[in-house]
Order: sequence, then C-alpha cells, then structure tokens
Amino acid sequence: MKVVLVALNAKYSHSSLALRYLKHYCEPQFPDLETMECNINQDPSAILADLASRNPDVVGFSCYIWNIELILPLVGDLRKVCPQTVIILGGPEVSFDVEYWLKRYQAVDFLIAGEGEEALRRFLEAFSHSEGAPAQKDLATICGLVYRQGENVVANPQEPLDLATIPPLYAGDIGELQNKIVYYETTRGCPYACAYCLSSVMGRVRKFPEARWMQELQSLAKAGVEQVRFV
Repeated sequence: MKVVLVALNAKYSHSSLALRYLKHYCEPQFPDLETMECNINQDPSAILADLASRNPDVVGFSCYIWNIELILPLVGDLRKVCPQTVIILGGPEVSFDVEYWLKRYQAVDFLIAGEGEEALRRFLEAFSHSEGAPAQKDLATICGLVYRQGENVVANPQEPLDLATIPPLYAGDIGELQNKIVYYETTRGCPYACAYCLSSVMGRVRKFPEARWMQELQSLAKAGVEQVRFV
C-alpha cells in the first residue's frame, strides 16, 4: 500500500516536523510510507505531477492557514488524475467546522481532526485490512476521524494522545533540516480560552518528556538548523 503525506510549507526555508512525527508513529506498521515537502511558491502542476507519479493509494495533506487555498484545488486535480486514491485532510485548518469541509469539497474522502498520529495509524490499519474499503463500524472506532455516512457527516470524538508515545526525530531527519527554520513544540494544548485562537479549544496542556525535547534541540543545533521557533 502506497501512502504519501504532503506538506506545503510557507517558504523554502521552512520545514514540517508534523509530517515527520506522523511518519515515525506509523512507520512500524507502514515502513514504506513516504513524505513529500513542497512550498506554496512552487508550480502546482509540478506538485501534482510528482504526487501522481507515485501512484498513491492514500494521500494525506497537512493543512494550515497559509496553504489551504492551494491544497483545495490541488486535491480537486488529484481526484481527476488519480480517481481511486483516498484523500485525507488533517491539520489545524480543517480540524474545526468539519461538516463544512466534507460537504463542500467532495474530492476529500476523510478528515482527521485534532492530533493525527494515532488516528492516521488506525485509519491506515483499517484501510489495509479491508482492501481499501473499511467498514463503518471500523471507522467509528477511530478517534478524530471525520467521514460521510450517506448524506450525513460523522465526526468521531477526539482523544488526547500520550505525547510520550510519539517517536523522537531520527538522525536522518535532522540532517535534512540544515539551514531550515524549524517550528518546534514542547507542549500541546493551552490553558487559556482566547476567542480568536484555535489553541483555546485543544484542552489542557500536555508536555512532551523533558529529556526528549532537550536532546532533540541539542541535535537540531548541532545539525545546523537556522532557527527554532517554539509554537
């Protein structure tokens, strides 16, 4: 099964740790999972051609405010050239008002709302065990998954992930980040309730293990990462 996870970064100098965490979390069961990092200044037709050439069974897009307007037409074009590919959107931009996204954009098959690591892994397991057609009863057990059921949109409840279960960055990943800008998180969630910020609905603050992020930050510095920006 060919799975490709795609990030469209805001600039060439930016990077996506989210893709790397998703890949590492799913890698024990899906060692051939691929990631594809582009940026919003690239030619969309070239991105589409690269993606289609991989002949993917499943494609997941990491959606943010800076790339959603490019991802949506890309998804529509991908549906035309790869009609059998299952398309998943995840990330902050599509984790809220989920009914809007699935009702308006028919080329999108599924959303993953909130934290994606466990939800993506379980979805891929259900997909692979069912020859590409997971049963509704199996989809219903995947926290954070959003899908269609007839004319209705079903949004499974989200469940906070134990951050200690997310594998740390590999040396190979860190080497790829030389001269890049890294957006790094030591926690998830927020204690505040600011009306203008999506983080206010993410629940209580959870911390990555201190020893883990201290080691990762030291490795990033040694690898020549240009900037680390905490989010």
